[in-house]
Amino acid sequence: MKKLLVASVVSLACLGSSKAGTWTTIDFPGTGSYSEALGISYTNAFGISGDNIVGYYKYGATHGFVYARTTYTTLDYPGSAVTAAYGISGSNVVGVYGDAFGSSSAFFYDGTTYGSLNVPGEPHGISDGNIIGFYRNSSTGGISSFFYNGGTWVALDAPGTTSTVAYGVSGNNVVGYCRGDI
Repeated sequence: MKKLLVASVVSLACLGSSKAGTWTTIDFPGTGSYSEALGISYTNAFGISGDNIVGYYKYGATHGFVYARTTYTTLDYPGSAVTAAYGISGSNVVGVYGDAFGSSSAFFYDGTTYGSLNVPGEPHGISDGNIIGFYRNSSTGGISSFFYNGGTWVALDAPGTTSTVAYGVSGNNVVGYCRGDI
């Protein structure tokens, strides 16, 4: 059974009324059309902080990006074949980068410099220097989450569950979902 791990104060609902807000399409330039030579192209958004949105787009290779209202900036971890950005807080971005053989690592980008993160899986959220994410737990066969404070990381597993997946963080508060009996 899939259950929400933590309820958020803000919820998103798709209602057929004027209260649904304004919807904006985000397509990295050039990804809106199909190219047989390059394969299918697309844009995925994952994180938001103020007016900045991060994600990744596929146009030939997979590249991370930051979208700031009208400007797109490509994020490519130096020497990598693939980069995907998942979380943003201010100008700090977290995500994964990988080689052409499928091996991947976590990264941190401060708006100027890239660095590798020594965490056990994929970081998906960042807030006040705290980073959360998840990884395949070879001991349990499920998914475990982690909380990283810039120096050490700790596993996050909701008691009585088979998988705990953390997606967002604000300060020390974490949201995500879990599977199993709670």
